Amino acid sequence: MGQKILVVVDIQREYVTPGRPFHIQSIGPSLENARRVLAAARKRGWPIYHVRHLQNGSIFSRDNEHGQFVQGFEPQTGEREIHKADFSCYSAPAFAEAMRQHGERGDEIVLIGYGSTMCCLCTLVE
Repeated sequence: MGQKILVVVDIQREYVTPGRPFHIQSIGPSLENARRVLAAARKRGWPIYHVRHLQNGSIFSRDNEHGQFVQGFEPQTGEREIHKADFSCYSAPAFAEAMRQHGERGDEIVLIGYGSTMCCLCTLVE
């Protein structure tokens, strides 16, 4: 049996900024839970992958602050940041290859994040 790894999906400012199309007004409790999971994974030394949805345009844009990570969810030294432009994290070749390697070792993937009916679900079923 392998180790546990953490995949942090799209914890970006689009979700926490009032007035933005994807703003989640009641995000506080789930964001705090995500902080606890991330802190526990860091403490235990799990490999951590931060996946960020980036695209051209005004939503999840690489050109504005709303596409950036929520404060406190930025990758730390040794943690990997991967960018995707589609719903599934597997749409990013770097992610697909990393997960293939973890799968070969029998690692257990723990997934947290937003866009649960889109990005998280697409990643889980792929």
